[in-house]
Amino acid sequence: MLNREKFNEIKEWFENIGDTSTCSNKTKIIFLLSNIIYFIPILIYGVNVLTITITMIGLISLLFHSCQCHNVKSKASIRTFYLDVFICPLLVLLIIIKYNKIIPSWWYLGLLISLGFFASGTNDRGPIGYIILHSLWHIMTGLLLLFVAYSSKKIEKLN
Repeated sequence: MLNREKFNEIKEWFENIGDTSTCSNKTKIIFLLSNIIYFIPILIYGVNVLTITITMIGLISLLFHSCQCHNVKSKASIRTFYLDVFICPLLVLLIIIKYNKIIPSWWYLGLLISLGFFASGTNDRGPIGYIILHSLWHIMTGLLLLFVAYSSKKIEKLN
């Protein structure tokens, strides 16, 4: 059972996200561009439920990180943070459930590795450490989702 103390510990870990507001504009732009990977499937494979879902993940992530780069402690940052950490994983879970028959086992290993990047990217690493680790999280998960879109389209063409 999740008691109040454990809940607060988890909440504190989640809220210990990197403060990118002190970074240079160039660094912020590079960080925000790491979200571009989520928009590639819809550009390559067109509009369908899967590519729209992946694009929504990218839009939510980009919205949060844009707020984060401006002021990590603002109400907008906090609200979009919770939107990002609750809605995006739910969307990925729905993708996994729907496409589990075409997702190979190595894909799940890649997801676990990417979760390591996500979990390691906190304020403890400093702004640049956070940006590097979290950008790797975006790139890896984006590539994994791109693979699902590719596999889905490939199977669609075979049928």
